Amino acid sequence: MLFVPKTVVAVAAVLFIPFVAAVAVAVEVEINKGAIDDRVYHYQVLDNQLQVLLISDPKADKAAASLDVNVGSEQDPDNREGLAHFLEHMLFLGTKKYPDAGEYQAFISNNGGSHNAYTSGQHTNYFFDINPDKLDLALDRFSQFFIEPLFDEFYVERERNAVYSEYQAGLNDDFRRSYDVYRSVINPQHPAAKFSVGNLQTLADRPGKSVRSDLLDFYQRHYSANKMTLVVLGKEPIAQLQAMVVNRFKPIPMRSSVEKQTAAASVPLFLPGQLPLEVAIKPLKDLRQMSMTFVLPSVREFYQEKPLDYIAYLLGHEGKGSLLSLLKQQGLAESLSAGGDDNGDGSSSFYISMQLTEKGLTEKALVRSLVFYAIEQIKKQGVVQWRYDEQKLLANMAFLFREKSSAVSTVKYLASNLHEYPPDQVISGDYLFNHYDPALIQRFLSLMTVGNLYVSVTSPDAEVDKITQYYQTPYSVTVLTQDMLNVDDALTRQFDLPEKNPFIPINIQLYPKDALLVKPLRLNDPLMALVTQAQIIESTKSEGTKVNNSPAIDVQAKTSTPPAAKNPVRIWVKQDISFGVPKAKVFFRILSPHVSGNLKGVALNTLYVELLKDRLNEYLYAAELAGASLSIQEQNRGIDLVLQGYQDKLPQLMTFLVQDIERGEIDSDRFAQLKSDLLRYWRNSDKKTPYHQLYNQLAVDLYDAYWADSAKINALEAVTFDDMKTFASEWRRGIQIKGLLYGNLDRVWSRQWQPLLARLPLPEDKSLLPVSIAKLQSRSAQYSVRTVEHGDQAVGLYLQGLDNTVQDQALMSVLRQIMQSPFYTSLRTEQQLGYVVFMGSLQLKQVPGSVFIVQSPSASVNDIRKAIEQFIVEFKPRLPDDIKLYQQAAITQLLEAPASLSAMADDYWNNLLQDNVQFAARQQLADAIAKITASELRVYFERVFLSPAHALWVFSRAPSANGLQQFQRGDQFYSYP
Repeated sequence: MLFVPKTVVAVAAVLFIPFVAAVAVAVEVEINKGAIDDRVYHYQVLDNQLQVLLISDPKADKAAASLDVNVGSEQDPDNREGLAHFLEHMLFLGTKKYPDAGEYQAFISNNGGSHNAYTSGQHTNYFFDINPDKLDLALDRFSQFFIEPLFDEFYVERERNAVYSEYQAGLNDDFRRSYDVYRSVINPQHPAAKFSVGNLQTLADRPGKSVRSDLLDFYQRHYSANKMTLVVLGKEPIAQLQAMVVNRFKPIPMRSSVEKQTAAASVPLFLPGQLPLEVAIKPLKDLRQMSMTFVLPSVREFYQEKPLDYIAYLLGHEGKGSLLSLLKQQGLAESLSAGGDDNGDGSSSFYISMQLTEKGLTEKALVRSLVFYAIEQIKKQGVVQWRYDEQKLLANMAFLFREKSSAVSTVKYLASNLHEYPPDQVISGDYLFNHYDPALIQRFLSLMTVGNLYVSVTSPDAEVDKITQYYQTPYSVTVLTQDMLNVDDALTRQFDLPEKNPFIPINIQLYPKDALLVKPLRLNDPLMALVTQAQIIESTKSEGTKVNNSPAIDVQAKTSTPPAAKNPVRIWVKQDISFGVPKAKVFFRILSPHVSGNLKGVALNTLYVELLKDRLNEYLYAAELAGASLSIQEQNRGIDLVLQGYQDKLPQLMTFLVQDIERGEIDSDRFAQLKSDLLRYWRNSDKKTPYHQLYNQLAVDLYDAYWADSAKINALEAVTFDDMKTFASEWRRGIQIKGLLYGNLDRVWSRQWQPLLARLPLPEDKSLLPVSIAKLQSRSAQYSVRTVEHGDQAVGLYLQGLDNTVQDQALMSVLRQIMQSPFYTSLRTEQQLGYVVFMGSLQLKQVPGSVFIVQSPSASVNDIRKAIEQFIVEFKPRLPDDIKLYQQAAITQLLEAPASLSAMADDYWNNLLQDNVQFAARQQLADAIAKITASELRVYFERVFLSPAHALWVFSRAPSANGLQQFQRGDQFYSYP
């Protein structure tokens, strides 16, 4: 049976701090938190009614803050659509105390941090993270946004262009285009019908009324302290955090004329009599989707009952007998998701979204009828106590063992939640299933009728007669009949509601500390390397050795295994003692000579993985609901497996996977359908945003075994069912397996994996090809073109390091730290070339590289190229003589401690993938960064950033190539096994 402590959701998390002069309301609140959460929380309300949540985490490597304003695009004035979003942009560009428009960004970046913001329908959220010792100074800058921003006229015009660039960048985004249809169809008086992004027309100056004056009016009207929530996380004790926060944020004005948003329904989402209706949408990509949305009463007050979550659990289930299983069996759909949420306007929405097949598209009426049949069955037999109790149990476990997220993720999430839940439930509110109310669930089910239905169908063949104003999306509207098809009994008999979940963990105890298993991982440790110990794995296979329940492992076990160097399986093991959760994370990289360096093999491998996931989905779905997952991902030389969650059931998942691989069964119908889906997915890749396509082009250019999607399409089109059957039986020949077991484990648990892994490799003489990365050594800069059909143009410049040493990586890291913020400020804020402007890392294996990216709605590729070149050339004299600040910022980002067991496991795994068996890659790089001198940096800048020999340009359109030569991969490579 499952052991659950009595206090699952009621662990006190706060120490009451005595009265502080600036606090008007001394509110003592105990924040409910999980049992392993060691952070200290303190909630208070300032004189100005600003809600503040302070979080003390002495172990934090980053401090962070987020301020959430309960106002968004739905509050835009009718004649100023996009104003809330424009305000979000403008707020960063100088305050009375800090007037320099780039000062905040530079301060955050130069101190190891990051910053951003977002605007939604009813919220605008501002956030940052930074080196912990700079939190005080960062808050001083951050608070001024909400006290005395400048809204400098000089930047109004420039930032209006930036908003327009953001709008232009999304014109080819089918999600935005689909939402534009929804916005066009709903009640035009509803706030959600407003165009949220803004453009040059909606934000233009008008006779007697500038956009700046409207901006100021909006700020004065809505940016009031009583509509704000602030969350700050730092290393300091609560009293010190109070001292930092209170005096800085109490000057935010509370304007008595401003009232918080209410959930009172004033304007219906659809006009009376408008439903049911169906919209047909013609996308840019080859998509076949159907979404069914029901408009329901608000569920905000029922967050402890969660009726929509209960319904979504049953409708969105993917196990045997589920709605999705039925649709797949009939060849109607490939995926399905269901969920509901409060709209914040007195209503809520519940949706069922499906990816349809071609058959499903022609029989969409049947698909809808099956959805309503499933809803009817839930009404008749699905609302039962044990199902609710099971969801409650799983939610309680998730809350009890909720691990830390990063500092910035934590503050963003909680600042938003403070608007939604009482302060004591700001963390637990999302997990509460406190009251089983069958009448409430039935009430919402009874409203999910045809007469209350909005359907959108997206298809390249859609018949359309309208076009939206802002995203030019073709669509049509049809009034739906309320008659449903009579579904054949033989079909409905295949539907069934889910059984009790067999994957709910039984053992959630922590294993005793094992001195051997917690030692630093080294290749020569006898157990860490089940690795040079692959003899044990092989002896289990060849001699039928049973799993030994002894606490020790006999590393001298007799075996006839070939020498360790030829051993196909190398596994490392480490017990976690840092996080105290009954979870583990397991990685396996399986490399096959039948995939490596083989275009047809890559295509077959990708389809094989899709077939494998398809066959396992019904089995794995219940496990994922119970907190144990298995991810299967193809890569260019084989397959990556990641199992994670409660360690109790992970070996069971692996067993099922191995059995399925050994059976090697391929269904011809699923082969045909998934091949068609994969081809469509690859064909859609040329509809991605320009800068994403340029990144892909760089990989194609530089890796010897990385192919463009167009090449994979040609290879897959030629693949037959017999080819796939042969591949399924042969791909394991000659495979090599590298793996890591990390988490709550002991020796007995670890040895369960040995016989499983031993069953996978089959003998083969064929060897794996190494990974090769092109060295850039041309005498002139080179370029390649990835022609993109998009209104924007994009340019990328990749600069490759001189060598693949840690020293080269360190020099590149510090130069990026120095240049990132000025590059953004110059080309984005000052020159207004586009919304997408950044400099980032592009390290391939151990080969360091930096990439400059600009995507612009107005500039040509030649103009963008000149701007990037000019920035680099003019930056040389700006290189500082004192680089300590930048070194420390780079080191802080590099050495940020993993916040969770999963993140720690990722760190170990990344070391293994780099063959760093000392597991010190980050520390080694940090040590190298600390030793860099300013003179070394200047020399490196000249040799790499000012040398065409190390440059590769990528363009979304052919440039006038003066001074450039077409890229050709030479005969010099960096090679990795």
